[in-house]
Amino acid sequence: MLPKFSDNNNNANPYGSVYQVQRYPSYERVALATENSYIKLLIHLAAQIEPPFRVLWILTVPRCGSEPGRYCSTDIDSHEELSIFLYDYQEFFEGDGRHHLWILHPDSGPFVYDHHNVVYAYGNTGNAIHVAQQAGLVEGEIQIPPHHSHSYNEEFDAEEDRLARHFDWTITPLRDGDE
Repeated sequence: MLPKFSDNNNNANPYGSVYQVQRYPSYERVALATENSYIKLLIHLAAQIEPPFRVLWILTVPRCGSEPGRYCSTDIDSHEELSIFLYDYQEFFEGDGRHHLWILHPDSGPFVYDHHNVVYAYGNTGNAIHVAQQAGLVEGEIQIPPHHSHSYNEEFDAEEDRLARHFDWTITPLRDGDE
């Protein structure tokens, strides 16, 4: 099976285990990359805030008859429920590049796990830096290689279908930039 994301040298993690505070005129975020579990990182980020959560699954390259789109879940009312969901689909989320995964919260910026194997934490950057350091990440640069590839692995087609049926999703069209 091919990795979800790789650079032109077939390196599935060209970043190492690092975090980077990225400042822009209207917001700041913390970008995180790990050589370990991205799902575990998302769970630790979500543990810093109280539920409810929602999951936004952005399916950009469907392979099983699902529609491309933005799939928003119903409320997830506990950390345990969120963790069970994320661990249930961990191999699919971490092993396939057909999607992005967002963890939404009504009072905090989202946590975005994109198909370039980077997590972006918006909102409380202090909490995100703390989580990054607790996970063994060091401050560094995260630069998405200009030449890279995404893999859409046949082994995960059944998981796409299962996930598409997991929630009573609200499905909206893809937006510019979702690619």
